[in-house]
Amino acid sequence: MEIRIKVKDIKTESVWWENYNISDNETPFQWAIETVEKFNKTLKTGENPRELVDVEIIREKSDPFHDWKKENLVTIVEKNGDFYDKYKCNNCGITGKRYGLSQNIERDRKYKAKIYETCNGARKQISINKKRRERKKDWIKVYMLILGGKRWKSIRTYPLKRIKKIRRI
Repeated sequence: MEIRIKVKDIKTESVWWENYNISDNETPFQWAIETVEKFNKTLKTGENPRELVDVEIIREKSDPFHDWKKENLVTIVEKNGDFYDKYKCNNCGITGKRYGLSQNIERDRKYKAKIYETCNGARKQISINKKRRERKKDWIKVYMLILGGKRWKSIRTYPLKRIKKIRRI
């Protein structure tokens, strides 16, 4: 479930909205209260305590959308100076990266197709890919040496069940 909470800084009276993804079995208002209380208990020097003003539900069910979880403890820095964090979806298992200080997470290259935008589509495609890989294990390519050449040529791909019928020359 995606919610947003309105928070007020007690000392400066400034108010702002913060977006959060929470699990579907939690109540949004209770979760927001606990989160603000936890923040106030763990204040660092220079931070002001906060007060909860309002809670809004943006999206009821979070199932079709990715629930990203950070994989690395420390931000990774590349040789060219770019830095990123690795993320993995708790629901479907696809991976992605968040570059710099941006909020959006880019899916990795092998998950760039449009079907991977939602967890439902990603789960479906991952199972299809898994079945294809398993099917490929049952096939074997038969090669022959081209006469007068030093290269091997792929003649045909056969299922392993039929490979017993092919004779060696």
